[in-house]
Amino acid sequence: MKGWLIDADYITENNRAVIRLWCKDDEGVFIVYDRNFEPYFYLIPQDNVDVSDVERVIIQGKNRVIKPKRVEWVKKKVFGKEIDVLKIVAEHPQDVPKLREEMKKFGDVREADILFAYRYLIDRDLACMDGIIAEGEVRKEKDLRVVDAEKVRRKRLNGFPELSVMVFDCEMFPSSGMPDPERDPIIIIGVKSGDYEELIHGNEREILTKFVKIVRNLDPDVIAGYNQDNFDWPYIKKRAEKLSVKLNIGRDGSELTFRGGRPKIVGRLNVDLYDIAMRLDVKIKTLDRVAEFLGKKVEIADIEAKDIRKKWLEGDKESVLRYAKQDVLNTYFIAEELLPLHYDLSKMIRIPLDDVTRIGRGKQVDWLLFSEAYNMNEIAPNPSEIEESYEGAFVLEPVRGLHENVYCLDFASMYPSIMIAFNISPDTLVMNGCNDCYTAPEVGYKFKKHPDGFFKRILEDLIRKRGEIKERMKEIDRNSLEYRLLNIRQQTLKVLANSILPDEWLPVIESGEIKFVKIGAFIDKLMEKYRNNVKEIENSEVLEVDGIKAFSFNRKNKKSPD
Repeated sequence: MKGWLIDADYITENNRAVIRLWCKDDEGVFIVYDRNFEPYFYLIPQDNVDVSDVERVIIQGKNRVIKPKRVEWVKKKVFGKEIDVLKIVAEHPQDVPKLREEMKKFGDVREADILFAYRYLIDRDLACMDGIIAEGEVRKEKDLRVVDAEKVRRKRLNGFPELSVMVFDCEMFPSSGMPDPERDPIIIIGVKSGDYEELIHGNEREILTKFVKIVRNLDPDVIAGYNQDNFDWPYIKKRAEKLSVKLNIGRDGSELTFRGGRPKIVGRLNVDLYDIAMRLDVKIKTLDRVAEFLGKKVEIADIEAKDIRKKWLEGDKESVLRYAKQDVLNTYFIAEELLPLHYDLSKMIRIPLDDVTRIGRGKQVDWLLFSEAYNMNEIAPNPSEIEESYEGAFVLEPVRGLHENVYCLDFASMYPSIMIAFNISPDTLVMNGCNDCYTAPEVGYKFKKHPDGFFKRILEDLIRKRGEIKERMKEIDRNSLEYRLLNIRQQTLKVLANSILPDEWLPVIESGEIKFVKIGAFIDKLMEKYRNNVKEIENSEVLEVDGIKAFSFNRKNKKSPD
């Protein structure tokens, strides 16, 4: 079967983990099961380690004994150098954390924190929001088509799947102050999906029951809200428990659960738009302020949240209903504006949309680097190795006084450009002497000029692809669907390229021990080194740094020269 990959998780059958892929085609949703993948991680053993000791590790769990299923030697690269490491295969993903801790006494444990389903996506070169082909027997399971896959592979497709998006928003009747789920009922749940809109109100138990029915009937691929992970979903769950209402809104009929403090709805992508809004340049991140910032604000209500109790008691329910409708419309239009970029991010870094929206830019880059590292047979370093920080960016002090004709100078992709120009990457860092290296001013780190490093190759590819897309955009109608999709893609590439920033780490040997320092510490010294390289060329001021592009402006016509 062919379709789009939407989500990935796993189930347990007979004490064995089975990958479950949620997919979609023109006929609807289908599931792919892959029973041919095992959880694993790596161990870089100490010199005196006996492999048989590793194989004999036994841990007493609650209900069973935990031990490695298999231990095997494999060749991997660590910062470009090929070495022999041990691949520790586990019986079940839940065994990995315990095995990881036990294996630390034998050496350096690597890649034990990658979630099982996401490890599968990396190893199988699959990506959410992209095409998938699954070969195997097709059957029915709970009214869903299911493929018991013998082989799964990626099929790269343009654009995104046609996802059905449902947003919701709740209004409560507070007895005083902030609503409390222990005592205060839900009086309205607003729902919108495409042309469908409904404000559910009345008896609270009936509100919750109808909400569940609407979710199951609409069968959305994405459920979005604004701060629903921290407020609406926990509130709904608590009230449903008190009223004995089953929140069986998962595509497999399962109930809403919480994992790691986050709601999980099986087979559906739960997106909290507030997580995305946290990265927007909006000082006060209320729903209406974010909608206004995006140019999507709807104003149909004549009351505020603090007025809900008073108006409801006075019998002016129409005012409260208008307020509820305003909230759900603003939520829907925010989703329309913000989700497409994250569809593309999901495709580029492989993982499901809801996790893409929850993690920061640094973590998004980490997932991109994990994929590239796997393709290069490189083992990724552990977050626990990160021990140092740096104070912050270099800032050139302005000349004091009152100035006329002041213009802005800014780099085009500053950090990526510097990293490309000086081949800054973990695998190009030289620990000893080097005759053909770039040397970081002040800190003295050396980076080989050749061959191109891991980061340089990734960044050049991102910047090249973005440049090609922008050239194509010049040739097509700005109002066309192709233009809109290309614009989303070039924005995504820009975000990823500019996110490989000072928070990325480099290994440095000090006193015989490996420590990690931030790239920013190196780059900011470069900036300081070139502080005097602002030169006047005719009527323009230009910052000259070999291999690095910088914006410059003509003081007379305020345009950038060629």
